[in-house]
Amino acid sequence: MKEKFRKRYIATGAVIFVLFGVLFAQLINLQIRSGDSYGEVAAGKMTKTIYTHGDRGMITDVNSKILAYDKKIYDVQFYRDPTWKSTATDAAGKTLSAYAEYTRAILEAIEIVERYGGVTIGGFSLQRDPQTQAWYFDWQRIDISDKAKELRESRWRSNFYLSKTMPVDEIFAKLCTQYRIPESLSETKKLQVLSIWQEMQMNAFLTAPITIAHNVNWESVIEIETRSLLLPGISISMSTQRVYPNGTHMAHIVGYIGKIQNENTYYEQLKDKGYQLNDLIGLDGVEKSMEDRLTANSSQRVGKRVVEIDRYGTISRELYNFPPQNGNNIKLTIDSSLQRVAEVGLEETVREIRGVQNDLMGDPRWLEANKEDLQGSGRDYEAVPIKLAEKGAAVVVDVRNGRVLAMASYPPYDPNAFIVGGDPALAIVHDERRPLMNNAIASLATPGSIFKMVTASAAMATGSLSPYEKISDEGPFILYDQSSPPRCWISPKLISRHADQTIVYGLKNSCNYFFYTISSRIGSAVLYKYAALYGLTSKTGLDLPGELQSFVGNQQMLYDPTKAISAAEQSTWTPSIVANTLKKHLRKIAKERNISFEESKLDRCVKRLMDMAVDTAQGAWVRNIRTVLMEELDMSRELVYLQAVVGDIYIALNEVKWGGSQTIMTGIGQSITSVTPVAVARYVAAVANGGTVYDLNIIDSITTPEGELVSRSTPIINTQMNELAPYIPFIHEGMKGVVDEGGTASAYFRNFKYQNDMAGKTGTAQVSKIDLENNAWFVAYAPYENPEIAVVCYIPNGYSGGHAAIAVREIINYYMDQRTVSGQEYMPAANALAY
Repeated sequence: MKEKFRKRYIATGAVIFVLFGVLFAQLINLQIRSGDSYGEVAAGKMTKTIYTHGDRGMITDVNSKILAYDKKIYDVQFYRDPTWKSTATDAAGKTLSAYAEYTRAILEAIEIVERYGGVTIGGFSLQRDPQTQAWYFDWQRIDISDKAKELRESRWRSNFYLSKTMPVDEIFAKLCTQYRIPESLSETKKLQVLSIWQEMQMNAFLTAPITIAHNVNWESVIEIETRSLLLPGISISMSTQRVYPNGTHMAHIVGYIGKIQNENTYYEQLKDKGYQLNDLIGLDGVEKSMEDRLTANSSQRVGKRVVEIDRYGTISRELYNFPPQNGNNIKLTIDSSLQRVAEVGLEETVREIRGVQNDLMGDPRWLEANKEDLQGSGRDYEAVPIKLAEKGAAVVVDVRNGRVLAMASYPPYDPNAFIVGGDPALAIVHDERRPLMNNAIASLATPGSIFKMVTASAAMATGSLSPYEKISDEGPFILYDQSSPPRCWISPKLISRHADQTIVYGLKNSCNYFFYTISSRIGSAVLYKYAALYGLTSKTGLDLPGELQSFVGNQQMLYDPTKAISAAEQSTWTPSIVANTLKKHLRKIAKERNISFEESKLDRCVKRLMDMAVDTAQGAWVRNIRTVLMEELDMSRELVYLQAVVGDIYIALNEVKWGGSQTIMTGIGQSITSVTPVAVARYVAAVANGGTVYDLNIIDSITTPEGELVSRSTPIINTQMNELAPYIPFIHEGMKGVVDEGGTASAYFRNFKYQNDMAGKTGTAQVSKIDLENNAWFVAYAPYENPEIAVVCYIPNGYSGGHAAIAVREIINYYMDQRTVSGQEYMPAANALAY
């Protein structure tokens, strides 16, 4: 029995021994005999994480008309696998380097793309001076500091593993050798190849492909895909391109997208959100302000694929896929049809004013009337020609809630130019009219007489003016200046027309004397208070980048002694100009007397003089000036008692001391007061609705890609001026008179079918002695009973406020035409004027 089992054990053991022998033999075959071939297969496959992106959200107008969307396109990409080794050989049988194979593939890809009309990326940072033939770094920006240039060069050299000490003239040849670029190529073609290698090295840390040709046609896609096995590192990918289907229409509101402008922005603001350095972001307009809502590049929305790829970069197997999410959609408060009317009307207004100005400059009567100013100003008109109308802004606001219905800026630009790049984009950037600037939010200008509703409100609300008090124009206003007093714009021969004016007629006639009088009563502090209540000293709350803050003249705006003198700290350039005038005068005194002042002492002396001027009455200035000069500059007593020393200082300090003359000029919208068109629109809306100042809003709602509501905007009240309720009707009546017969804008609304359904105000702000250079403003609201919209038109160097009424008339005409039934609110047709 035992013998029987023993034989079984031996047989079983023999079988197991044979099986292990076979297994061992196979392992030997796998590891030794076929190790090289299996190693090649293993080396030729690797896993890779690919981040995928959805579509950026759409932007639409209030009627859901699409203003910006993404379309699918094909890109050519390049990726250098650091583990890949070439198996190709040259004519002598020598194995080529990976760089040589990659460069060959790049050259073939360039040839394919260009053959079908496409272009590959450029912008190599090293360029040759065509005259000296020397190489230099070109960072393609004119505003970059020397320190920033040094930092960029250091990073650039580091990315290419180049020594900091390598001469610039040796770098090009070194890189051509390093990347095995054939000597037979032209220098232009070599730079083209190096541009691609540069992009690869700049983004090497991302371990992701770079795009070397954007939006290629189908023929390029087919040929590259067909030859993919022969083009290591080259692949086709699908991406998106931003499209602005309406071109220039609403460009300043929608904005545009582009590359991240600098690395600091990326590392400080975007990297932690999941962005990659080569992602596109909003650079202006709603595209920028709503970036977080629109983007598909944040970590919460980026998709992720883990794939297995072969040595050629081809995906052989997908291991994991988390799909990307699209960005949210933004609906604006803007009505495209009304916006189109505003844009066309604004352009026509600029063109018409320009024609009037050109006619006047050729008119002998105008030349004779302005002869003294033209010849005696000392201005070189060839170097600094007369500025004529060439830009402007128009804004339409719903007075009941602060919603912006239209916002036009001229000249316009086509945001698609920045998607395509090249000459069209450069033409926009180099246009001297600065079309990229949204004049509705980024223009600060003296308002002129459109400010007079503030002055009227302040005077009546504080009891300084009765609505029924009558004030007559008496010619020169001599209260603060008897040597050259200001006076009203009306001819002295017609001054009787401005007699016995109540506030209604003061506004209708836009009588400066009337407003000088009431401004002198209420003073600077009260004027500033009511201007601030009307929103003219703060931003409007718009969700748009680049809005400037308006300001109204007072001592702090003219010169604030608590701040440094520099223009960066102060509201205007006046303090810097005065400081330079004082320094120039003191240096002249020192030179004449063979003495010198340390620059630090000079700075301290000037600051102390200017602060003293603000803090003390003018009667004490002379004594205090002498004290400061002796204490700060060690001037002798004899020297500081000279009129030649103190006199010019006294005169200069007058420029930073606020007084009654500045107050009355502020009351008519002159002096240093500067406002933006959007701030004026908010202010006029408050006048129209009875004293409620709303924050302006341009975003109607935000929805998910599936259409679910994320948020909807609601009106935000900034200020409620209930104390104005008894007085607003008088202001309305005065504004109504402006467009009626005899008003300052009557010529522009005579026979206008909605003349009785609106009210307005002209504003002509002087910017030089040449009247053609005046800023032109016209503001209005409609309907007159139960107002719905406020309209503002601003034309820099627009000659006179009445001329700016042209665009306002067209806007009100369209708006009133579209009201469905007289007395009901505006109901725009969804596709009206959609072209």
